[in-house]
Amino acid sequence: MTALADPLSARPADAWDLERILGLLDKLPEPYRYALIETAIHGREYVEVAQELNLKVGGLKSRVSDARVMLRELETGGRLRRRASKYSPAGVQVAA
Repeated sequence: MTALADPLSARPADAWDLERILGLLDKLPEPYRYALIETAIHGREYVEVAQELNLKVGGLKSRVSDARVMLRELETGGRLRRRASKYSPAGVQVAA
């Protein structure tokens, strides 16, 4: 059985507590969670996901990168420390 890819680094997924990862993913704003899951976990091509979301590839890459930063913040501090305006498209609420 193949383990899920680690969305934060190249470390094997078995080094992570799967429940903790899923819990952290659930805390991400939906646009960032979806972008990260589709590319890092499901392995879909950036071009394909960008077209689906009506984004440029660079915009999707930024969204995935921001999602990774947010996951690291959640992992280390328990909440997002970035300004909510950066991570709150379309009224998504994020702890400031």
